[in-house]
Amino acid sequence: MRVQAYLRVVSDEATIRAIHNDAKIDGTTIRPPSIRRRTLGDTWWALETQMADLERGDEDRGIIELLKRCAPLVPCLKERTGTDIDVVLEIVTQYREHEGGPGIYLSREAITMLSELGGAMDHDIVPDQMFEG
Repeated sequence: MRVQAYLRVVSDEATIRAIHNDAKIDGTTIRPPSIRRRTLGDTWWALETQMADLERGDEDRGIIELLKRCAPLVPCLKERTGTDIDVVLEIVTQYREHEGGPGIYLSREAITMLSELGGAMDHDIVPDQMFEG
């Protein structure tokens, strides 16, 4: 079983570029994802951290480390209150057929840090054949 996580911030292109320039978090990338916004022809842009490998059974520690690296986002997001911004902690669990169903525990510290970012969590559980390598 392999568990990884990254943080994604989505908004319009100008907002994402400004957040990326202001936060200056190593290893983040920005790109226009294929997700359409409510307005026809308008797309969400995304700022994404690098994928972090999490230790199975101690995912909370890795998530806390990831969120600590993302702390410079907090003031960038707070100064843009009222802007259409979505922050999501993305957790991806890759499993093999013989492995049992995974669970993820998040401590108060991790939840508080995610809350300070105004973030939500998405946990995708996918069979390993969906991944290369």
